[in-house]
Amino acid sequence: MSQRSGDKIQLLPLSPYQNHLIEELANPNTSNALQDYNILRWAFLVKPKADERRMRRAFDKLTQRHDSLRLRIVKNGNDYKAEIQPKHPIGLIVEDLGEMSREDLVQAVQERASKPLSIFSDALFEMRLLRFGKSGDVMLTRVQHAICDAYSIVLIIEEFLKFIINLPVLKDPASHLKFVQSRLRDRNLNEDKNTAFWNKQMLPLGSKPNIGRSAKGLAPLHPGNIGPTIGIRDILLDDEMKTVTAHASSTRLTTFNYLYAAFGDALCQIANVDECMICNVVGRNDTALSAFVGAEMQLLTLKYEYQPNFSLDEKARYVAKLIQGGIEHLPTKAFRPGQKIHDALEESGRTLKQFFVHVPQSPARMKSSPFAKAFSNALSSKLKVGFFEVEFLDVDDTVQTDFELDFSLKVRGDVWTASLIGNAEGYAEEDILNISRGIRRNLGLTSDDDWLEDRIFRRGGPE
Repeated sequence: MSQRSGDKIQLLPLSPYQNHLIEELANPNTSNALQDYNILRWAFLVKPKADERRMRRAFDKLTQRHDSLRLRIVKNGNDYKAEIQPKHPIGLIVEDLGEMSREDLVQAVQERASKPLSIFSDALFEMRLLRFGKSGDVMLTRVQHAICDAYSIVLIIEEFLKFIINLPVLKDPASHLKFVQSRLRDRNLNEDKNTAFWNKQMLPLGSKPNIGRSAKGLAPLHPGNIGPTIGIRDILLDDEMKTVTAHASSTRLTTFNYLYAAFGDALCQIANVDECMICNVVGRNDTALSAFVGAEMQLLTLKYEYQPNFSLDEKARYVAKLIQGGIEHLPTKAFRPGQKIHDALEESGRTLKQFFVHVPQSPARMKSSPFAKAFSNALSSKLKVGFFEVEFLDVDDTVQTDFELDFSLKVRGDVWTASLIGNAEGYAEEDILNISRGIRRNLGLTSDDDWLEDRIFRRGGPE
């Protein structure tokens, strides 16, 4: 499994998550919205201007330090493998676009941010220095989700800034090979015990929840039919959110536990089923990988059982126990072809990925890094760095997406984003509205919500 000897290319294994993304994104039926959703991007406007020489040096150091940023995915027989290229295939891209109005500048950045970035591109990580004369310079970064997660974004920004101003970067990162070897090794540990756990947790399977456009006989939404992301502050007012958070703190649970329970119950109630499968994306929790840039997520599919006789607090505790038990039995082969769960899925026509939840994590790096805090602050205001002024440019909200990816619950502040989304089957507007009202009802928020529909679909409503 060595990487390269002389001119001979050595192909490396991919992680389970990378293989999952290939299965999703290489499918010709996968929507443009889902393809776009797996491109992570961010942009900063820098004034008065960036130093191109320093930027190139920082980019080269960053991509040499993290081999995942030089990774490309290649076909090898019937499988896919990772190839680590000796240097980044395109390097820092510099474009001199000349002085523009603010509106034209944002449009130029958005056009470049919105371009496709295939999972099979030679460069899965790209950075552009866009020069706009006296209007300033924009650093636009795009990266395929297959080689990057939210934690990695913070690392990339932090280390890139350190390289620019010549600050030391201390801890050596794990290589792609070391990361994958650790994942495969962990998967082989206690596999009999883990498989028994998952068979008990998941089986038997009930009927598929009748939710989504396809369930209603509706055609998939075209990418041109766009809708805004629905955040927690859209379906819960600020005072309501504070009430839920305060109650969660009093029970030593998290706001996320309550939101998850309300979401799971809403799905079961609307579809009139006793259980639904929720695929949880779990972020990193391995301190040995604290300096690793890559997609370190794991997929954790759980069967959420509707228990109408439980109180809301009991349901939140059930969620906490359910997720923790699943994490303790990862990774596993129990969902692979030839296993009982896989056979049951095929027989029932169900999918592991009908509903997704991103489980929030709180790694120390995200809370302690001054660069992470500065980045967070820059999302809502301008940031002073020496003689430079840095302003975050929003290049995500205007990207066209289907409703299938437009249901997110975001807990802001120190807590990571928790997203509740549908897969490529797609939600209809009716589903989004019913789930939103179901979440409110299940959280005990019985106040008048006639404003909810207008607010969700950006047609007004209380702030």
